[in-house]
Amino acid sequence: MSECPLILYIHKHIDTYSQSYLFNDLFYPVYSGGRMVTYEHLREVVFGKSEDEHYPLWKSVIGGMMAGVIGQFLANPTDLVKVQMQMEGKRKLEGKPLRFRGVHHAFAKILAEGGIRGLWAGWVPNIQRAALVNMGDLTTYDTVKHYLV
Repeated sequence: MSECPLILYIHKHIDTYSQSYLFNDLFYPVYSGGRMVTYEHLREVVFGKSEDEHYPLWKSVIGGMMAGVIGQFLANPTDLVKVQMQMEGKRKLEGKPLRFRGVHHAFAKILAEGGIRGLWAGWVPNIQRAALVNMGDLTTYDTVKHYLV
């Protein structure tokens, strides 16, 4: 019986939440795909390995940062819409009118109001964060892989 309020709360707000989380299915393939393809290209073609087939740490750090920047820049429109859809859930909880009917409507409205440039709103702090996160992630990935394989 004590679970009833929670179940009602979840069912009442599931539509907005599910749309924002469903949108992750669009964001992460673009972001992760973009950064991993970029990192592999930078590692193999641009920077290359040293004579002993080892990938130096400094190259991994620079490559990780660049891959994060490129991956996040490519994914910024999907990230922007994801955040906007998550904010719709908060607006609904506060009793405010919703601005978007769904993911497609959010994309269309942002595009109509800000044009193509509007889809890249907030890209500078996003790529700064992604550069630092991927510097750590991809550098650790490559370093550990080298010692384990």
